[in-house]
Amino acid sequence: MKRRHIVLGGLLWATLAAVWFAPSPEKDIVAPQQRRSGTTAPAAVQAQASKVSSASDASIGALTFRLRDEGETPANPFAVMQWEMPVPKAVDKPVPVVEAPAPPQAPPLPFRVLGRYVEDGKDAVFLQYKDENLVVRKGDVLAGQYKVESLDSGQLTLVYLPLNERQTLNLGAAN
Repeated sequence: MKRRHIVLGGLLWATLAAVWFAPSPEKDIVAPQQRRSGTTAPAAVQAQASKVSSASDASIGALTFRLRDEGETPANPFAVMQWEMPVPKAVDKPVPVVEAPAPPQAPPLPFRVLGRYVEDGKDAVFLQYKDENLVVRKGDVLAGQYKVESLDSGQLTLVYLPLNERQTLNLGAAN
């Protein structure tokens, strides 16, 4: 026999002896603790002690856990869980005030100033619109939506035609 077999056999005999001499399951292993008489305690502690003494006669299976706050009930770890969202209760909600939508506004100008020049006393401005370079004079219509209203004192005034709204574009210093 190997040494390992001897050790395993000894452990087997020790386990059998522990089972043979173990107390029977019918006997109470934990006895309720007796309260000393003659001790004084605050009223809240005495009230709690009366609850405990009445509960000490109950079996171990009937004991419940006491939470820190007396008003709370113990949580049940074996409670049935629902995976569906609960249906909200009907609550009178205040009617939201519908604000009037803001009036429509012209989008920001899609043009970029490249430069300007004067030819025969008429001002002209070079603008970039998307990938196009445009030469603009007073009265021209750009992109089908903007009309050049004026070219005065370093500013180009455009009218957004769908809303008839004026917008200005700064041309920079005079050349």
